[in-house]
Amino acid sequence: SSTVAFRQARGRSDLISFSPDRQGNVWVATQTNGFFRLNPNGSVSHQHWPMRGDTVQRTLRALLTDRRGRVWLAAHDGLFQYNPKTGQFI
Repeated sequence: SSTVAFRQARGRSDLISFSPDRQGNVWVATQTNGFFRLNPNGSVSHQHWPMRGDTVQRTLRALLTDRRGRVWLAAHDGLFQYNPKTGQFI
């Protein structure tokens, strides 16, 4: 069910930010378990953990989406942009 998928993606981390996009998805950021997209059908995608390929334990502070569909992440060590179409971070 969607509740189970949401709980698994969230882990035991505190939720810190929600941001809907124009496609009806909701982007969710957790403090220490990364971020993910909750799709309209209840499935989870674009799940990213802050330690993935990273030597720093990244703590997220906020998440917002813009009109172009980009996801902006504010972390303790800077501002990052995630492009869901390419999977790239800037």
